[in-house]
Amino acid sequence: MICMNRKLVLLFTLTIILIGMLNVALETSLTQASNNNVIVFQKGMSYATYAFKNRPDQYERPESDKSLESMKKVGIEWVALNVIWYQDKYNSTTIYPNETEYSPTNESVVHAINKIHELEMKVMLKPMIDVSKETDPDPWRGKIQPSTAWFQSYANFINFFATLANQTNVEMLCIGTELNRTASWEPEWRNIISGVRQRYSRPLTYAAIWWKEFDEYVKWWDALDYVGIDAYFPLSNKSDPTITEMKETLESISNYLNLFYTKVTKPIIFTEIGYLSANGTNIEPWNYHLMDTNELDLQEQADCYEAALQALWNRTWLNGTYWWYWQTSPDAGGSNNKDYTPQNKPAQGVLTHWYSVIPEFPSALILPLFMIATLLAVIVYRRKRFQ
Repeated sequence: MICMNRKLVLLFTLTIILIGMLNVALETSLTQASNNNVIVFQKGMSYATYAFKNRPDQYERPESDKSLESMKKVGIEWVALNVIWYQDKYNSTTIYPNETEYSPTNESVVHAINKIHELEMKVMLKPMIDVSKETDPDPWRGKIQPSTAWFQSYANFINFFATLANQTNVEMLCIGTELNRTASWEPEWRNIISGVRQRYSRPLTYAAIWWKEFDEYVKWWDALDYVGIDAYFPLSNKSDPTITEMKETLESISNYLNLFYTKVTKPIIFTEIGYLSANGTNIEPWNYHLMDTNELDLQEQADCYEAALQALWNRTWLNGTYWWYWQTSPDAGGSNNKDYTPQNKPAQGVLTHWYSVIPEFPSALILPLFMIATLLAVIVYRRKRFQ
């Protein structure tokens, strides 16, 4: 009996040691993969200044630090840090920061990067261009008109942030967002990418709009490390669909994206995905005007999150999702807010459940633990027979 008890103690001790060794080996392999620019699934969130106009120091305020801390508790591991610059008209060729609008100071951007790293999250720096509302009351960067002069200005813009990203050890850089009408200028974009790579050596992506741009207009995905899609795909054509109905739509979209993935042979990330807390957001997820015209619907937002996570979880072609968007105030969102943010809403609970509660069990441990469990069962069985 004493001998058998010693064997059990020894076996349990060896089991613990083995699990520890496997865990260390797994962490080491993931670290090596990261160092080789092979990135594991990105549990991402977009972080932007759009909620507060004329606050250029927004990213370095104490409330921003607290908001990032709240984001971390949800289980977010990657932050798409949005930096907004402007041009006056669709055919303008000058790109500039406008601190009376939503442009943050460079110092505040660096502060936010450092804070995100302090919280042990990674950064995808995402410089973006908006058009002045004096030109169009409802401007969209997808209408920007390309020209040789514009690309020269854009090169200066993105190269500045490539240098900043390199200096601050940013883990990934997004070189553009929804520049729909410029995407067919393939030689110019390849020159842009070449210039960025001279200044920044880590992974690159581009955030293409979900409708036509990513699969028809952009022919230069091979020059990047990730295909980026701003994934505002409609989930149904009716109000208040069930989670199952929206999930079926997303599974059909997923099948198409898997075929696209096999063609481009580049991993895909959703550089944006999100839903308003407003009725009908599942029909037109991209339409932010719904929060001005439609009724509050916190549950529809939460259901959209749940459907997306159920349909997209563990898809081999998908390497990350960046939800649109988290605001710089920790008190943002709430029960009366229709905006995209999931903060302090049921959608935040859905995301926390998927990103924090559900563990990602390492597949490398399954076989060793099964073998150990089998050995324990045999020993217990033999011990009972002996008794």
